[in-house]
Amino acid sequence: MRKKPSNPKTAAELIRLLTSLKFSFSAEDSRLKAEIIEDLASKKLLNPFLLMKYHEALCFAQAYPDNPEIKGLVDKELAGFAGRISYFKEVYGDEDERIEDAGLVDTFIRYPYNYIMARWLVDRYGDDVDIDWEYYAENESDPLSGLLNIFALYVENDGIDDEDLTTEEWVNTAHAENQTSLEWLLKKLDKLPASFDVKQYLYDGAELMLKWRIGKSRAASTLAMTSRPVIYYQKGPLKKHRFDLRHISKSRPPDIRLLSEKDGKKVIETQILALLPRHRELYPTSYANPSEVYVTSPGRGLEIYMVGMKPQNRMPLETNYSGLLIKNGVPIGYAISVLLFERCEIAINVFDMFRSGEASIIFNHFFKVFYHHFGGRAFLMRKWQVGHENEEGLQSGSFWFYYKLGFRSIISEVDDLARAEAEKINKDRSYRCDIKTLKRLALSDLLVDLRPKPRKPFRELQVAKIGMAVTEMIAADFGGDGNKAFRDSKRQVLSALGITDLNKWPGNERLCFDRWCPLLNLIGDLTDWNKRDKRRLIEIIKAKGARRERRFVSLMQKHGKFNDALTKVAEGRD
Repeated sequence: MRKKPSNPKTAAELIRLLTSLKFSFSAEDSRLKAEIIEDLASKKLLNPFLLMKYHEALCFAQAYPDNPEIKGLVDKELAGFAGRISYFKEVYGDEDERIEDAGLVDTFIRYPYNYIMARWLVDRYGDDVDIDWEYYAENESDPLSGLLNIFALYVENDGIDDEDLTTEEWVNTAHAENQTSLEWLLKKLDKLPASFDVKQYLYDGAELMLKWRIGKSRAASTLAMTSRPVIYYQKGPLKKHRFDLRHISKSRPPDIRLLSEKDGKKVIETQILALLPRHRELYPTSYANPSEVYVTSPGRGLEIYMVGMKPQNRMPLETNYSGLLIKNGVPIGYAISVLLFERCEIAINVFDMFRSGEASIIFNHFFKVFYHHFGGRAFLMRKWQVGHENEEGLQSGSFWFYYKLGFRSIISEVDDLARAEAEKINKDRSYRCDIKTLKRLALSDLLVDLRPKPRKPFRELQVAKIGMAVTEMIAADFGGDGNKAFRDSKRQVLSALGITDLNKWPGNERLCFDRWCPLLNLIGDLTDWNKRDKRRLIEIIKAKGARRERRFVSLMQKHGKFNDALTKVAEGRD
């Protein structure tokens, strides 16, 4: 137990002590936390560092409360935190950058969000999100100016070409008084006679930094907590749990539940609001499917949500799920999983302010879900997750986190280095790898291979090679004419599979069939497949375009012939 200073004179002293008690949950320390929070409630904070440290401590305590008293005090402090921000701004001004981009209530977030997320933000936040013209003016390039001619009438071009007029000035003149520059731009793009992909390319190419006033919304981590009927109170220290994922096959399958579409939409909104203020944009989250949201729980107030993708936006061959991590109603991180046959790429990321001893509990449970319910057997951890070109991954020591769980480097030289370093750590617990060594350890993807009786070492099926094989076929056989390649491929695949009722298929299933035709046409012996294998392939195509993608994952894992055929296509480029 730490003693409270006899007569603490400053808020800094109290915040420093509260931070030091973050992982302490004894009865004595809980009483001390309560006293500190009560003392700080009456103190004004003008130091931006202390303001943010206090905010982080409160957010952590909200996710990991000691008892109902602590939770009540924390909830009250966070609910009134806007008052602290208001006082800070009274003294230092409305846009003091020292407290921006930290997710505090009534502050700004600045980030170049993509087209999908920009539209999402404008739909929900209106004029609280706009182009950051101050940032734009500092750029040497002027990418938006090249788009103005597309939106303007012909006779407006002389004004656009005026060298004395900035792009900001022209756009501000062009949009209505009740519009922001961003709203004007997005509406112009909406009316453009072009595909969604072209509009997205035009917008993202403009590289627009957006400025978002998050206000008193749940986008602020201050107010991010969602309702939860039962709270798990932390009665003891947050112990690090040791798991060996290589023995997961013997574990009991965790329960998972499919949510209603209504509840799925709520989860997706919570996920987006947790990610965007932290400058995170995940492809599967941008196209999240409210009809396919599952929930599972490891207990201890933890919930893991897994969100599928809308049929028209799914990956060509892989299946991509994003995840949301919740602790006592507070979003504390996110996860991803990408499946193809028995391969399952998997990762979690706990937000900085919530990193504790529970990451291994969360990952172990997430891993079990995809082993037992989604058929993953060869689990991959990408090298980026353990620090390759990722400073955060290096500094957090994520390589050793996953190594202790049973992941091993695929590249033998890197694995040899890891084993040597692990031996040093076992002999001397004070030993730490230097950054240079961690960078070498991060040069390889990692693997937990749970395939039953594998005949040969795991070799990943490279979807990039399959895509390039299609490109090479289009160039070689059709002079680079993709449309011609599609028409010819569709005719041949329809004939090979004996499909006569394509026009009766639902729209997304037909879309999937059309997208796959050039690929399926590369399978040289497709016509010779037996009726059962052809029927199962047709089921796979339909499942890819179905309302939910989980059945597609299962059907793919059962079709060894299709796996072999795609492997042959990919290896044709080796």
